[in-house]
Amino acid sequence: MLILASNLSGASIICGNKGKVEKVDFAVFDQIDFKVEGFVCQKPLNQFFTGSKGLLFNDTISIEHNTVYIDHEKKIELITKAHNLYRYLKENPIIGKHVKFSGQKKSVGTVKDVLFDSESGAILKLYIDSWIESYIIPIEKVKKIHKEYVEIEEIDNFVALKEASI
Repeated sequence: MLILASNLSGASIICGNKGKVEKVDFAVFDQIDFKVEGFVCQKPLNQFFTGSKGLLFNDTISIEHNTVYIDHEKKIELITKAHNLYRYLKENPIIGKHVKFSGQKKSVGTVKDVLFDSESGAILKLYIDSWIESYIIPIEKVKKIHKEYVEIEEIDNFVALKEASI
């Protein structure tokens, strides 16, 4: 199933027969391998000063439009320096990064959303918002995700990549 990362914000995390145990705050992406690494859980108001909890993508059973299924509540862990999500949280998130053609300094827009495959976690497309129009960029056009921006291949006709408005 194809999932937009924005649709998972506020999604329920369901654990077997226990029902809802947490809610997703946002998805965390591996910006080198172009895949979902995991999810950060929303903090309840009474736990505002505690650390964040996380769930690794590989610890999920399945992911649907607004629900993440797991087999055991212990898969949701406090994110410490030893947790696999910790290093990804130190990076700037993909969503909100500027998008630039290779060798160009001018931004063509910003990443508004990410489409990924719920079974493999692979990022498939980036939704780009510019001041003129919105575009969908296949991940194959992305050369590299830098700390501050996303570098995409030169494209003869950028408008040709427009598949739909967001």
